[in-house]
Amino acid sequence: MSPYTSVDEYVASFPTHVQIELQELRRAVRAAVPIAGERLRRGLPTFTTDGTDFLSVGVGEGHLRLEPLPRRADAELTDAMADFVEDDGLQLPLKKTPYALVGRVAARLATEAGAAPLH
Repeated sequence: MSPYTSVDEYVASFPTHVQIELQELRRAVRAAVPIAGERLRRGLPTFTTDGTDFLSVGVGEGHLRLEPLPRRADAELTDAMADFVEDDGLQLPLKKTPYALVGRVAARLATEAGAAPLH
């Protein structure tokens, strides 16, 4: 069971520099998927669309972890993600996080989850 009751509480549990990165990530996802909601799932911030989870975010030592990977990414998105793929997700550096890529991945995942095409 998660010690957190909200995504805001989860974010607030980290040092300031990590909080800033998580807030920027949230902004990138919301810019790409304006209809996205948030909730905690398995103790991690998870973005939803129409009640369906499409992207979970975790914090590791020096990185942010995004899961899952898009199943139907085009070649351009696949190439953009290539340097960050780790198992079934993306491992992004805390410093120099590629927020444009985060937005593209979020939009693709939201579409795969059943949201109307966003672009």
